[in-house]
Amino acid sequence: MRARIWYRRLELGDVPRRADLALRLGGLSLLALSATAAKLLYLMEERTRMAGVTPGEGGVGLIAVVLLSAGLMLVIEGAQLFRLQPVPPRSWMPIRCKRK
Repeated sequence: MRARIWYRRLELGDVPRRADLALRLGGLSLLALSATAAKLLYLMEERTRMAGVTPGEGGVGLIAVVLLSAGLMLVIEGAQLFRLQPVPPRSWMPIRCKRK
């Protein structure tokens, strides 16, 4: 219940400074984990240079890219990432029909 209230506050843009700072620090920690995964990938590649790409190396590379993109989103946008965006009047969004 409490998480639902916080998420609603994030959507409306009524975010305390601490929550925004916590999201940005979380983004920095994701960037640090991404750097660690990239270093691990480099070490794995150095060890098996001629063997080709293994599924483990591919997985570590995928994890590094996902952590990098999530960390950058949180660092750049912070709490504004969860803000509701206006829908243009001529959008292709489906319209919910009201039941009678």
